[in-house]
Amino acid sequence: MEDWVHVAMKLRPAARTPEAIARVQQTATGLGLEPTGAGKASLSFRATGEAFERLFGVAARPVDSRPAGAADKGVPGGYMTEADLQLPEELKDDVESVGVLPPARRFR
Repeated sequence: MEDWVHVAMKLRPAARTPEAIARVQQTATGLGLEPTGAGKASLSFRATGEAFERLFGVAARPVDSRPAGAADKGVPGGYMTEADLQLPEELKDDVESVGVLPPARRFR
């Protein structure tokens, strides 16, 4: 199983500028997240399980990998959480929501 918890953040409409994206990435990095991607309206990060729990106050639940089946090529391991994640104060002005990206399903 992968050791990283993958996190996605949806930016507020006013924060969908290159300057705001850079600001969010810098702030998130200071909070223990590692940037992995950026789009016009969302950013993705990864964190160790420990850093994730320290930042969001909840543990991410490990999800085991699943081998290929009749309908797909399986699912890699990863993490999920049932809890709604609360945004850290430092990100509330620019970020609308945050969540854990569950493992991707591999299609044929």
